[in-house]
Amino acid sequence: IEAVPQRDFHKHTAQPLTAELAEHCDLLIGMSGSHVIEMLMHFPQAAQKIICMPKEISDPYGGDSARYRACLQEIISGVRELLFGENH
Repeated sequence: IEAVPQRDFHKHTAQPLTAELAEHCDLLIGMSGSHVIEMLMHFPQAAQKIICMPKEISDPYGGDSARYRACLQEIISGVRELLFGENH
């Protein structure tokens, strides 16, 4: 999945979801069912935008670079399935 050319995602860093960010998003995708529940509890006004990845994404925190690469592949596969109905 290629990045949008107008944006440099190489400089992106994680940040907490705020009501302002949630308001500006078209879609909020939880990596797991617990993420979805947490978003629904904190941002009920955004409930119609909140969905879950087709398969739960494992948290790579604390893992080595191979674990992070594997997680990236899980995310890419999940996004493709969500957007295009592809099962990879």
